[in-house]
Amino acid sequence: MSQEPGELWPLVAARIRSDQGWSLQPVARLGRSHDDRRTWLAEGRPGAVIVKASTNQFALERAPWAAEALALLRARGVPVPVPLWWSRLDERWWALVQPQLPGEPLDELDEPVLEQLLALVELQAGLGPEGGGWDVSWWIDKVVFEGWEGWWDGAEQAAPQTARRLRALLEPATGYRLPVADLVHGDFGVGNLLVQEGTVSGIVDWDHLGIGSRALDLTSLLFDWQRLRLAHSSSVTDEGGRRLTARIVEIAGDHGLRSTVCYAAIARLALSRQRGEPDQVETWRRVTESILDSCT
Repeated sequence: MSQEPGELWPLVAARIRSDQGWSLQPVARLGRSHDDRRTWLAEGRPGAVIVKASTNQFALERAPWAAEALALLRARGVPVPVPLWWSRLDERWWALVQPQLPGEPLDELDEPVLEQLLALVELQAGLGPEGGGWDVSWWIDKVVFEGWEGWWDGAEQAAPQTARRLRALLEPATGYRLPVADLVHGDFGVGNLLVQEGTVSGIVDWDHLGIGSRALDLTSLLFDWQRLRLAHSSSVTDEGGRRLTARIVEIAGDHGLRSTVCYAAIARLALSRQRGEPDQVETWRRVTESILDSCT
């Protein structure tokens, strides 16, 4: 977290003040520094809010649908931030304001927390609003079977032996596409989960919200369960990996498990390598190997 709001903030604050009459004061910059997005914690008349600026034009086009889908999830009992406002800033940037949810980032997956998360993911079942949703299952198909994004190449350079094992795991699922039946977070890891006094109080960063199979979000949890188990075994429930794997298979079948594990693994390996994070590459290599051992 950085205290410097950045050169984009005056443009964002001026547009919010013009459109909504809110005079927001930046409290802190959040997250990593990126050329194509910024996130701030701010305070003002709406209270404590998260302000996001992005250059992703596809996300701007999907913003009305995403807001409706998040409102639907909120009504089902999922603790999500429903956007308060969004607008284009200029030809490149657009911005969004959403309430800050209570709680602290989750750093363990013990049995009570895992039970809550499994129940919350079940509330994502069903497509929600018609039209406008990004087809996450289509995207996974393109990445794992057609090599889009170059993540297979990146994974093979980062961890050649692990990538070969992933190829072998995927082979029986060739041609399979995950169902399009649910609302999908797309990055359902512990870093995007908040907890307060033992209760999951927030699921944040729905930037990749789309339609597909909620099995993908359970696979993200599986990867974090293995990561936490390898780092601090006392921070996870012993049966967590087995339960998550079994639920993924129940939802999407054996081929679905193979597809989502490969997608999650090559994304983590390739992106960690791309960012120049060798320690992260090694972490995700070990995690992937552990998951592969349990799957074969």
